[in-house]
Amino acid sequence: MAITIVTTPDSHVSARRPVVFTATSNRYDATVNEKTITSVVNAGGKARFNFAGATTFIAGDIVTGTTFTETSYNIRMTVTDTAAGYVTTDVDYVSDDTGTFTRTNDNFRLKSIVTINAVEFASKVTFPDSVGTFTIDIQNIILGSMTSQDRGGFVTGIATGLTNTVKSFSVNIYEYYSDVDGLLIEKNTIASSTYQAVNGAWQHIETDMADYVVGTDVKKFLTDIPSMNDSSVKVKLKTFEIYNLSFILRETMSVKYAYQRFLNGASISSHVSGTYVLTSIFNILTFSNLFGTGDRIDIWLTTTGGTQLTEKVTFMRDYSSCETEKRVKWRNRRGGYDSYTFIDFEESISADKEKYKRDLGYSFAISDRGTKVISSESAIDGEMITEYVSSDVQNWLQELINSEDVYFIQTIDSSLTEVPIDVLTKEHPVISQEFQQFQIKYQYANEIL
Repeated sequence: MAITIVTTPDSHVSARRPVVFTATSNRYDATVNEKTITSVVNAGGKARFNFAGATTFIAGDIVTGTTFTETSYNIRMTVTDTAAGYVTTDVDYVSDDTGTFTRTNDNFRLKSIVTINAVEFASKVTFPDSVGTFTIDIQNIILGSMTSQDRGGFVTGIATGLTNTVKSFSVNIYEYYSDVDGLLIEKNTIASSTYQAVNGAWQHIETDMADYVVGTDVKKFLTDIPSMNDSSVKVKLKTFEIYNLSFILRETMSVKYAYQRFLNGASISSHVSGTYVLTSIFNILTFSNLFGTGDRIDIWLTTTGGTQLTEKVTFMRDYSSCETEKRVKWRNRRGGYDSYTFIDFEESISADKEKYKRDLGYSFAISDRGTKVISSESAIDGEMITEYVSSDVQNWLQELINSEDVYFIQTIDSSLTEVPIDVLTKEHPVISQEFQQFQIKYQYANEIL
């Protein structure tokens, strides 16, 4: 095989970071491209060119002859057979001769066919660097295959199969260069293994994504919520509020979820779910109304045998009530989904109407004349505000501002309404700079009449 894949991505990667393969080809080596031909012999009617030493050419190479007395050898030709000390080409044998052979393989590059979820999605052509290495970054192709998608049932349990949140991908790499007529041809190919890309953002200075791939030892959910065991700050959750904890698996496996209830710091009960056989890489644990008589819950994933698979996430019971509140859900930078309840909101409706004037004669009734409406566009503009929150929660909520996928959860039927978030302001209380309120403006389409 002429192509070698030198480096590959990790088994699970972020679609918002470089996704890089590097490769080389033994058709492309500036140090071994020329041979001195000592004789030419007849090989079944075709010219076989002999030289001293091992061959550095392979079948399919484009070579150019020079300095031959027999001018029919001073052309571009294709190597058809190679062995130690000779190459045979597609040129007819005429006579014995001496001269020089140069492998040209003009315009040489590698062409990569990117397959996503087992379907060919796009291709990319890559040129070599100064030492003959091809760096193939397909991050933009993978990210381009992902679209906004929030799914996951609202019934307590684990929902699977979000195809736009995690994509499987591989590449088929071809040699790509000009043939004897100057036309581009594809030669040998090599296929990579299959990898998984998550629609999340890991910065280069952050912990490795492997910390989030659930499989054996304790891993992390796809969230930066300040409710993990190592955080002193816990997020409040009302009894009726729905929460999603997203996670990715290393491979197909069976899992359970478990939770423990506390009251005034003391454990009062625990629960372990039935078994979920998960064949999807990306999964969502959905839950609500788990507090019972407690004021705190810890929730996590386990194996079917009870071994802890994820960090425990803690929620404190929110006993407050409010007449005007908004429950917001968004895709966080890890590719999972978080949610939060704003304690107050105000909304107003605006309408933009396109009108025309019917200028009719006096014989028409008044109702026939005057200004008419061609079309109407209506939007709801609103502002919502948090309670006073700590700096840890403030940092977490900033992901809501930056998220491309933000939704209101409707209180009546738990359906989702997509909402673009526009403006963020902060209100500072007099008593402390540690606690602040977030005030967020938004706009979304109203029903068309």
